[in-house]
Amino acid sequence: MDMCFFTSSSPLGEITVNPQGQVLIFPMRHTMSHSSIIFLLEVDIQSLFCERFPLDVFLDRPFTKLFSPLGNRSSRLSVSQASRDQVFPEPTVGGLIVNKQGMILLVSSHKWFDKLTIPGGHIELGETMQDSVVREVKEEVGLDVFVERLLLTQEAIYTSQFWKKRHYIFFDFLCRCENEDEVTIDNREIQGYSWVWPGEALTLNLEAFTRNVVEKYLAPRI
Repeated sequence: MDMCFFTSSSPLGEITVNPQGQVLIFPMRHTMSHSSIIFLLEVDIQSLFCERFPLDVFLDRPFTKLFSPLGNRSSRLSVSQASRDQVFPEPTVGGLIVNKQGMILLVSSHKWFDKLTIPGGHIELGETMQDSVVREVKEEVGLDVFVERLLLTQEAIYTSQFWKKRHYIFFDFLCRCENEDEVTIDNREIQGYSWVWPGEALTLNLEAFTRNVVEKYLAPRI
């Protein structure tokens, strides 16, 4: 490939554009759980390209798409924040991870505009919710956890706090871990982390759904 015009990291993967207008997408498989994905490639302010790619494009190999040359025009590339292909709400899982000392793991993510949240993601076909949260935690922060119980179910409908405007159903689980010193963030979904006391967490810059999870964890069990 020729010298890159620019490279951008997105929830779809690493996206690179060269001066000839060639767009390469290096996917992150675990974020792809739909039969197809629609996204916009804004090659300049006046030109919008909307393409639909089948899921198998993203599974095992990079995909190359050639658009008209960029030339010397000012250019930028972004993923559409108003998804247009959703038919049903998407179920996802999250894990509130508690270590042996009773501290909880909070992470920061660009997807949540750098607010503090908890690890989690989509449920894959044939996967239980419990297996899904174990896998997502391992992928995003490198921890082995066991699921104690379902803590909270929430609904997010086109929330402005998340980068993608979609309808989600969140299944948030209480998880335990014993290897808290082995946190290894993936630097794609997650950009930072910290262990904090649950009460302290409520004084921090949490996104609203994680705040609900922490409050549920701290509330007396009935």
